[in-house]
Amino acid sequence: MDNLVTLLTLNNISDTYIPQSILESFEIPVAIKDEIMGGQFFAFALGGIKLQVLECDYERAKRVLEEAGYTIDN
Repeated sequence: MDNLVTLLTLNNISDTYIPQSILESFEIPVAIKDEIMGGQFFAFALGGIKLQVLECDYERAKRVLEEAGYTIDN
């Protein structure tokens, strides 16, 4: 079974909607970690809201989001 890896870390839950939609349009499953901490202060204090993909999808997802103008976490 593949592990989830973080692709993007964001400070606001609403910032996850567009990259999530882009990835899902390419049939790349997405998980949102720490979304319950959607308040900007709490998200920042706890390291942000993480948009994650399966490890096997990481390179493809990275390429898709970079082409859409996103800077990927390393």
